[in-house]
Parts: sequence; C-alpha cells; structure tokens
Amino acid sequence: MTELRVKTRRAAKLLTADLKHPPSTEELCEAVGLSEFKLKKGFREHFDTSVGAYLRSARMDKAAELLRAENVTVASVALELGYSNSSRFAEAFRKHHGKNPSEVAELNL
Repeated sequence: MTELRVKTRRAAKLLTADLKHPPSTEELCEAVGLSEFKLKKGFREHFDTSVGAYLRSARMDKAAELLRAENVTVASVALELGYSNSSRFAEAFRKHHGKNPSEVAELNL
C-alpha cells in the first residue's frame, strides 16, 4: 500500500470520527502529514470523490442509520450531524438518498 493511500485512509477516518465537528482541511492535512494538494489528490484517487463530498456522504449515511434505528426527530439528527438548519439537512438528505428524511423516520413508527 502506498504512503499516499495509507495517509488518505487515515485522513478519512479522522474526518468521519466526529461528524458534528469534523476537522478542517488544514487540520486534516497537518494530522496526516500531507499538503492540501496531496490530500485532495488522494481522495480523488482512492475514493473517487472530494474531501467535502466524502464527508457529506458519511453524514447522510449516518443520518439514514439514525433515522432507521431510533425514534428521533429529523431536527435532532440534523443537529447531531452538524447541521444547524433542518431545511438544509433535509435538502442534502434528499439529494443523497432520493427521499425526505421524514419518510425514512416514518418507516420506524
């Protein structure tokens, strides 16, 4: 495994460790010892996406998991994942999953 791949995978783990308060790109670069250029290149090569898109995808996957597994409100899930605006969260969720978050939550009633 190449050094870039190892550091990129480590960066991905750090990025998703706290979805409410993820590190900035600068903090991520410093933590794994990569320049911003190399970090972005690593994400494109190894995950076929950008750093920001990787984080959004992780948040939306976690949101679906929370909405399916627990009796929670959409607003509480949005806050837990770092969205201060429920409407923006719902829009991002729809874009990622093709459904409203409330539709996923209602399946658990």
